[in-house]
Formats: sequence, C-alpha cells, structure tokens
Amino acid sequence: MNWLRSLVASAGLVVIGVVSAAQSEQEIIIRGGEVFTDGALRAADVRIVGATVTEIGTGLAARDADTEDIDASGLLVLPGGIDPHVHLGGIRMDDYTSGSRAALAGGITTISNFGGVADGETPAETLARATPEIEAQTIADVIFHPIVSDPASATTDSLAALAAAGQTTIKVFMVRPTFDARAPGFVTTMHAARENGVLMMMHCEDAAIVRVTSERMVAEGRGSLAYFADARPVEAEEAATQRAVAMAEATGVHRAPVVGTRPAGRRGGAAARSAGLRRDAPHLPAPDPRAVRRAHARALHRPAAAARAERPGRPVGRHRARHRPRRGDRSRRLHARAEARPGAERRAAPGR
Repeated sequence: MNWLRSLVASAGLVVIGVVSAAQSEQEIIIRGGEVFTDGALRAADVRIVGATVTEIGTGLAARDADTEDIDASGLLVLPGGIDPHVHLGGIRMDDYTSGSRAALAGGITTISNFGGVADGETPAETLARATPEIEAQTIADVIFHPIVSDPASATTDSLAALAAAGQTTIKVFMVRPTFDARAPGFVTTMHAARENGVLMMMHCEDAAIVRVTSERMVAEGRGSLAYFADARPVEAEEAATQRAVAMAEATGVHRAPVVGTRPAGRRGGAAARSAGLRRDAPHLPAPDPRAVRRAHARALHRPAAAARAERPGRPVGRHRARHRPRRGDRSRRLHARAEARPGAERRAAPGR
C-alpha cells in the first residue's frame, strides 16, 4: 500500500471504486479515514461494491474473504472532483491518458473535453467518433462537448439525436471568422437547442474587433505571442457577450452560458445576469498579461488573460445539463493508482 501512503502529502484519498467488468461486484472497504459528507467531516468507513459507494458507517463488516480493506488512517476521504473545461487531443501535447492522469493526481475523476464537428458530420456523429478514443485512452470519466462551426450540422433532428445519446451540450466560438456570416444559422440552432433541452455554450469574443486589433498590432511589430492578450481587448468580450445575451433572449434560451475571463459585473456580464444566463469564467485565477510576457508566452489561453485590476467574475444562473460520461479504463481498482508526475508543467494551446 505504498502507493496509497504517497497520497498523505496531498491529505486525501479520492473514493471511486473502479473495477473491471469481471470484478464488477468486488467489495472494497476504506477504513479509518475522515470522510467528507453532508458538509462535514467525520471518522467513518466507506463500503464500495463494484463502482458504487453503498454504505458509510463505523466498524463495517467485510462481506466475505475477497473483500479488500484499505487503511485510510490519517487521510481525508473525498468524492472525486469534476473539471468542467479541458482541451485534450488533436494538436495538443496532452491526450486523454496524460490529461486524465494529471487530473486524477489532483483528485479530479471526471473531465469535460471539447472536439470539433467535422464537415458533413452531426454532433451525435462526432460524439460517436470520439467515443472509441476516449474508451481506449482515458483512466478517468469523460464528458464530451461537440464544437459546432457550421450551424447546418446542429438542426432540431441532429440535436435530438445528440440528446438521445446522453449528451446535452454543444459549444460555439463567436470569435471564429465564419461566425458573423453564419449568425442567422446559429440563431436557428439556438431554437433547436431549446426544443431539445440542449445547452449551447458560447465563447464570447467579437471576431471583427479581434481581427482588426490583431492586424494593426502585427503592422506595428507586436505580432508575437507575448502580445496575445493585448490583441483581445475587453471590449471584444463585452460586445460578444451582449450579442449572445440578445440571441438567447430572442430564442428563449435563457440559461445558455457565456464564457469569458472578465468580471461578470461589467456591461456584458451584467446583461447576462439580468437575462438569467450563466456566465462561466473558466480561467481562475486569471494571470496578469505582463506575467505572461515575462514567461515568454509559454502559457496562453482564450479568452485572453484579464488585467490584474480586472478580477474574475462569478458564475450566475442555475442550468444543469445532463451528461452521460464516457467510462474510462476499468482495469484498475482505484483511480488513485494513476501514474502521474505531480508538478509537471502543462502548456496550454492558444485555443480555438
């Protein structure tokens, strides 16, 4: 159990109870830990049968001789966490294996990744295409969000098929050069999303402002990645957020989230709040762009880093999308067995 003791440094044991199909009813009892439940810590044992926590109590008796006991004395016993926004695979350095290992090392047992809908493909077909790769590579559970670039692929029928497959979210990037020309189609997609209970996430940066600002900066000799944040002024985010709010109100999608790093109290965020929309600020805490320059642009993200004076905002709204996580490799009994490199540097791609 040396691998288990190594978790003392992080003061926690993540309880998942992962077993293979052949051992689907194996019993595991985690004994003597401080269990976090109902908003409080208490000393207790945890019984896991298959992949389900079935009982929390003291002095739990083993069901039979095959029960595995794990001594968690001196450890916190916590439920697995969820990271709702990651980007893995494709051109990125991290795939599902390395990304999920890094997540599991920090107690994150479910990750949410994004993948583009290819030409001629529907979101449900994108999900079906991604599923074998997820099942082959990941050792965590995965929620997969299709990225829609062409609204013609996200019709009422195709989103109904996506929801039937257990996935009720799609993602749209307003910053892409094709968004403005396709905006009427995206309004139609929002109607289709509302009719099927699908949550439409919108990355809110105005394509025109970003394009012209970037072109002017390149002409001025400021075209390196160190100036990435400067090419995406806060006004681009505010303008796109206000537009997303108007589109949501016009279509009745009152709980679609808008994504950004600037505070929700600004004009766009305030409009989102008043419309009952959720505003997601995924990059918390947002680094100062000056620090990124000092690091020679080794880490970037979109939306761009907010200035130090711009404190990240709070999410607002109450929408809960339904997801059917794609299960990972079940050949290991505990997610905590993942071989990770704590502290390894992760480099983020500029985004889409």
